[in-house]
Amino acid sequence: DPDALLRDVERAQRVSPRSVTFGCLESGEPVALVYLKTFYEDEPDVGLVGGFCIDENYRGHGLSGQILGQAISVYRMLGKTYLCAHVAVENARAKGFYHKFSFEPRGEYRDENGSHDRMFKRICID
Repeated sequence: DPDALLRDVERAQRVSPRSVTFGCLESGEPVALVYLKTFYEDEPDVGLVGGFCIDENYRGHGLSGQILGQAISVYRMLGKTYLCAHVAVENARAKGFYHKFSFEPRGEYRDENGSHDRMFKRICID
């Protein structure tokens, strides 16, 4: 539902203007996106990822670490201890991405889109 997504994005940006960030080439062409659900309050120490997207022509070029770094930076500023992503059970590519960056599965999440693994990464610096 595009309208619901836009409402969520507006809610997220009221918490942090950096909750939606585009990664662009020097030409200004957007090739990556990170969307953070900064309005998520069910778990006060958890920052929830709304989505990471990289244009398929730019996958494998080192952008994934940069968009992950953006998410970590935003949520550290908001005082979160963990970064969490809900990954579709059947999405092997996304699971590989999260495993590569040391996320650990911790339970399951179900919604209208099906079953998801809850992947967590500790982001707090002690």
